Amino acid sequence: MKKTILILLFISIGCTNGLKLNPLFLGDVSLKYSAQSFELTEGETRTLSVSLPVKPTAPVVITFSTDNSAKLIVSPSSLEIDPEQFDVEQTIKLTALNDCQVDGKTTSVSISASSVQSDDSRFNSSTNPGLARSITATVKDSPDSSPSLLFISEKDSLETSEDFSNNSDYFLARIDCAISQGKEVKVELASLATTEGKTSVSAIYFDSKNYASGNIVKVIG
Repeated sequence: MKKTILILLFISIGCTNGLKLNPLFLGDVSLKYSAQSFELTEGETRTLSVSLPVKPTAPVVITFSTDNSAKLIVSPSSLEIDPEQFDVEQTIKLTALNDCQVDGKTTSVSISASSVQSDDSRFNSSTNPGLARSITATVKDSPDSSPSLLFISEKDSLETSEDFSNNSDYFLARIDCAISQGKEVKVELASLATTEGKTSVSAIYFDSKNYASGNIVKVIG
């Protein structure tokens, strides 16, 4: 009569001081993007979807960056993915900035997750350096050399608080073309429903020093 015998193997690993054991990651846990490469023209905004391939045991915070912020910016700059919605695609916006020069040049920009943080070590870039894959955007020159005023927000829609608390949202306003030294650009802001909400300032100013960094404007009730 045949018998099945279960044999358990116990392996003992002796470690000396100074020896570091790296965690072993089974399977691919790299970030999932809706595209690995794409093209866009200066002044154009495209969306990119991001999700996780497997369910984490803790929330995952992803911070994005580009290797050429003068050519392409990411908004929002970070996302938090909940374990229960790990496979639900979240979107980031990629905006190609116009240098206001019609030169026919094409620029390649790399977008990557500069930081991935989680209590789940599989989704922590400090313990799993291969987690964040980069994607490539090809930014083509625009035939339009006119400057543009950009409004950038971490959210698709802004909310305000009627009690003027710090819970109100904000947006960043910036100009995509350089301003000549000694010149100034004034932009007046107005609300169509001032009884419901308005901006914290009625006008913002740009010059050669702050046109790229922009002005932060708060929406108040």
